[in-house]
Amino acid sequence: MNTEWLVWAWPLAGWTLAAAVVRAGLRMVPRHQVWTHYRMRLGLLLALPFSLLLSRLRPDAANLLWQVTLPDFVVSAERAPAIGTSVGTGAGLGLLLLGMGCFVAWQGYRLWTAWHEIRTRRKRLEPVSNPALIRTFGELVAQAGFRRTVSIRRDPGSLVPYAFGLWKPVVVVPAQEPKADHWRELLTHELVHIRRADYLWQWFEEIQRLAFAWHPLWRRLVAEIRLYRELSCDAEVLALRAASPRAYAGMLMTYALLPDLNPRAALSMSRASTDLITRIEDLNHHPNNPIIMKKHTTRSLYLTAASMATLVLGIACTAPSRPAAEVPQPETSLTEPGEEVFLVVEKMPEPVGGMEALMAGLTYPQAAKDAGVQGRVVVQFVVDETGAVTNAQLIKGIGYGCDEAALEMVKKASFTPGVQRGRNVKVQMQLPVVFRL
Repeated sequence: MNTEWLVWAWPLAGWTLAAAVVRAGLRMVPRHQVWTHYRMRLGLLLALPFSLLLSRLRPDAANLLWQVTLPDFVVSAERAPAIGTSVGTGAGLGLLLLGMGCFVAWQGYRLWTAWHEIRTRRKRLEPVSNPALIRTFGELVAQAGFRRTVSIRRDPGSLVPYAFGLWKPVVVVPAQEPKADHWRELLTHELVHIRRADYLWQWFEEIQRLAFAWHPLWRRLVAEIRLYRELSCDAEVLALRAASPRAYAGMLMTYALLPDLNPRAALSMSRASTDLITRIEDLNHHPNNPIIMKKHTTRSLYLTAASMATLVLGIACTAPSRPAAEVPQPETSLTEPGEEVFLVVEKMPEPVGGMEALMAGLTYPQAAKDAGVQGRVVVQFVVDETGAVTNAQLIKGIGYGCDEAALEMVKKASFTPGVQRGRNVKVQMQLPVVFRL
């Protein structure tokens, strides 16, 4: 039976358990410590693809593997299935793959429409004509210390301010320009989003949606991230003393409940409108000192980095390797007693004709293909003074004809002799061969 799916299922299950534990632990953290809540949840989202990737690569990381990729890996659809099992299993797997393909296609379409909507909306933006608003915006950009150009534009089809863009960020004000009393807190809010590259993180969430939107915990995590993204942005605006809590609450009340006609991928102030009460309640609990804010953000960054590194490495190191039948180590030595055999020499043996010639005679056994078996076979052998292969033995195998195929390939191979201090010597070597469907 092919258990390759464990290589993916194990890290996903491990991440799910870890994410549930972290979310439960965050309930004991006061809500006004928004940077800890935001970054820990964002770290969980970032840990998911890295856990899957490292778990996939880890089994092969210990060796430099010679990959077997042959044109006859395709299993013929005409072969007779096993009675009572393979037909049902194949049909179920086919339906599952079809459903997954449709799901990914739909999410990919949504991702494309979000990207296209941003491009279309950028083209229809208009210049801001109010000199006082432009001057205030320029002062705030200078105070924030941006090294890239940040522009301000007007959107005739929008009711709520928003921001987008990574390399050429834009702050967009609605068709009806904000009241002068709200300029500073509104523009500071959007500039904080741009400075923190929140637009990039939002696209990271959208891309992950392609593969994980079906996961209920992932969906809940993204909703919480978007809430705490706004809460942490509110906290930074108040810490920078761009507005008083009362004035800032008035600005939120003005815009957060309006219909959101902005692009889905943009950073819109009304995106978390259902959590408006939470945002206003927390305004009096945020620190109003930049030094305290920096202390909190630094501490949360270190905590998140350490926690997520531990999580990713823990999942990757405990993930099962690809299925392989272990073969006991040979009880007899590969050489006669007193015979000098080297493990490392000045010039190591190399296959005559290169790797292509060595692997040319190797094919994927039909029995292994029929059974869906894949994995790593390790053959140990000695290259003698003439370059011939002797004493080839199996160290690790997976059965179904793969072991015999790898052994036969090695026995037929020819190498250039190993050289130590100007003379040909015997060299013991190991050849890992990966069979992968």
